[in-house]
Amino acid sequence: MNIIDKLMKIDAGMLETPTAIHEMYVTKIGEKLEFEIQAINPEKMDDIQQKAVKIENGEVVGVDLYKTKVLTILEGCPMFKDKALREHFNCPTPKELIGKLLLKGEIDALVEAIDNLSELKEIKGAEDEIKN
Repeated sequence: MNIIDKLMKIDAGMLETPTAIHEMYVTKIGEKLEFEIQAINPEKMDDIQQKAVKIENGEVVGVDLYKTKVLTILEGCPMFKDKALREHFNCPTPKELIGKLLLKGEIDALVEAIDNLSELKEIKGAEDEIKN
């Protein structure tokens, strides 16, 4: 069976964005928390990266890595957009909530978990199956 035939047998309505629970100790809170995370589609990830590019006089002068990380977290861990949660911590924006709750290493770990969920997964035996 070729790939087109195989894909045509899949119910398009059944496609799901990968999700996971990322458990992480949050220093400012003093305990482990479970963050619900989701994969980010390639187009959105490209948009996030483009928004972080700094341009002056038509020239690229750098990349705002913190902005890239915050936008990745906002897309991959939507709980930070929750209005009630932001109000509870007196944070008018999701970006401020991330900064208030998480330290740099925790931000990095959460971004890495989201990136890992969004990346290519190798399936054991897939290479052998392709060869046969």
